[in-house]
Amino acid sequence: MINCMIVEDEQHSIDLLERYIERTPGLSLLAYDKNPLNAFADISTKQLEPDVVFLDINMPGLTGLDLAKQIISFTKVVFTSAHSKYGVKAFDIGAFDFLEKPFTYERFLQTIRRLNEPIVKHHQESAINDFFFIKGNKKGIVERVDLDNILYIESSHNYAVLYLSDGSKQTIYMSLAEIEGALPKDKFLRIQRSYIVNLKKIQKIEGNMIYLQSLKEPINCGSLYKESLLEVIKKQLLG
Repeated sequence: MINCMIVEDEQHSIDLLERYIERTPGLSLLAYDKNPLNAFADISTKQLEPDVVFLDINMPGLTGLDLAKQIISFTKVVFTSAHSKYGVKAFDIGAFDFLEKPFTYERFLQTIRRLNEPIVKHHQESAINDFFFIKGNKKGIVERVDLDNILYIESSHNYAVLYLSDGSKQTIYMSLAEIEGALPKDKFLRIQRSYIVNLKKIQKIEGNMIYLQSLKEPINCGSLYKESLLEVIKKQLLG
């Protein structure tokens, strides 16, 4: 879980970020503050320990740039500003990202994906061998995911959801294309724009419908991916 804090003096900007955070799995809003001096006190004394602070630049009493210099050693800072001219200064300070207002949910998710990049082991032929690690739902927890336990993977905006054999699921902040490139191609296959399946979990194929172990409803194989599926089946077909 990524604990977020908003430091912003405009209510409509706070409301927007609250909606984005609430909408995104794996995020939690720790607090928001319209007063940068109060935010500095809470963070510097560790009364609040956010993983990331979404920080406006033009605020009364203390600018976001000045506040960032004081808290950058405690947390990651993502600036939110309507003035792109501050971008260079923001990154000079060490900002994690700069979101130029108005920014879309998709742009927000790009930042979150980078914040929550999974820990993976890279190998010469495949980025992932038998398992990988991802950040858990609680701060400081890293969870192992065994490839054999994955039934299928579904894309959702700029992140993906892993559906596991035990009925649980995990959110991973990578695009489906990035995941496809990391997974071993002899074990996983993309069957449509939004789905990757574990080949070992395929129970039956009827036309374009793929039935996976323990799933009642089939997944449709897209026409663009059908040929690749048939090639895999031919290699394993007897009789």
